[in-house]
Amino acid sequence: MGTSGGQGDALLVATCESCAFVRLKGKGSIRTSSALKRFLTNMAGKGYRLFTFDMGECRGMDSTFMGVLAGFVSKLKTMGGGRVVMVNVDDAIYELLHTLGLDRLIENDRHGELEPELIQRISQVVSLSALNIGEESKDVAADTVLSAHEALADVSPDNHDRFKDVLAFLRKETRHDDTR
Repeated sequence: MGTSGGQGDALLVATCESCAFVRLKGKGSIRTSSALKRFLTNMAGKGYRLFTFDMGECRGMDSTFMGVLAGFVSKLKTMGGGRVVMVNVDDAIYELLHTLGLDRLIENDRHGELEPELIQRISQVVSLSALNIGEESKDVAADTVLSAHEALADVSPDNHDRFKDVLAFLRKETRHDDTR
């Protein structure tokens, strides 16, 4: 299909040395989440352990997109560790991360804590390819949404309470779809 999730939404990706790089243009949403999950899982399977997100052109993220990030951080831990880093994080994006506790899982450049070598490496990424977002099957999309919200609920007790009704609904819908 195309590279857009919504009008103007895109994931641009590159790899260099041991780093996988993602630039989010527009909004990180349910429509871009499955493609992101595939890319991250594929790169981790190839041995990449540093995942950098440039958020300079990001207009926002929905809970599914943030849940994919949370789930991926958790997956990296089971694979022996790694780093997920965000740069060019503005106040609105930081507030989204902070509200759901992802600021404790994902490093960011809000407080000048990233090492200069990493910042330099990121600034040298110039050749980016658009990740094919395409259309997902209903089952893949439902699985992505459910697993993303389960990952968010696992981040904190507040998130568990925040998403319990959503999770109950998603689990019911997923089971309902399995019986057809």
